Amino acid sequence: MFDSNLNRIAHCTEIKELTKVLSEQSSLQLDHTSLLLVTDGQASLSINGHEEHITFGHVMVIEMGSVIQLSHSYHLDFSGYFVNFHMYDTAMNSRRLFLHNLNP
Repeated sequence: MFDSNLNRIAHCTEIKELTKVLSEQSSLQLDHTSLLLVTDGQASLSINGHEEHITFGHVMVIEMGSVIQLSHSYHLDFSGYFVNFHMYDTAMNSRRLFLHNLNP
C-alpha cells in the first residue's frame, strides 16, 4: 500500500532527452531522483543490473544513484525523457533537501 507523505514536494531541475543521453554514454548514473517517461517505441534497459523492457507510455521513478544502461545499443527505436527533480521535506522550517529514498 502506498503511504503518501504530504510533507514532501518535488522540484523539477532538468529534463533530458532519453535517447540522446543513452546513445552518448555506455552507462548513466543518476545524480538526482528521476522520472523516466517513454513517449514512443520500445527498448531494453539494465537498471541497477535488472533487465527492464520499456514501451510507449511507461513511466518509472528511478532513485538517485541508480545506474542505467541501454541493453541493445544497435536498436534505438524509442524516445522519451528523464525528468530530474529534488525532493524537499516541508515539515522542516527550512528548505532542507530530502536526499533519502522515496519510501517514507
